[in-house]
Amino acid sequence: MMPFYLLFREARLSADIQQRALAAALSVVPAYISRLEKGFSLPSDALLVRICQVLELDFFAAWLQVTSEKTDCAEVHQVIERLIAARQPSGFEAKYEKLSASQKKIIDNLINSFSEI
Repeated sequence: MMPFYLLFREARLSADIQQRALAAALSVVPAYISRLEKGFSLPSDALLVRICQVLELDFFAAWLQVTSEKTDCAEVHQVIERLIAARQPSGFEAKYEKLSASQKKIIDNLINSFSEI
């Protein structure tokens, strides 16, 4: 299944809607649209309903993807919290290897985004 951020961006581009116009239609700031398209944020269920209406997406398929990604994020967050609490950097590799591919991608994106700051 395609990650939500790719599905969202592809749908916006297919609909030929600029980020600012979509932000206005959804009553959010353009920066939030950018965050959604980069995979840094996931929409609430209420916003997802509006996104699906505006971009003519299948709500159920989009909701399943977002819910799946939120679950992955929550699991990754728990692993990170445990690593920080244990303060055992050497244990990171073992924990990382147990993550799913989508969870590893989230971690890699987080590490890359922090290294850009």
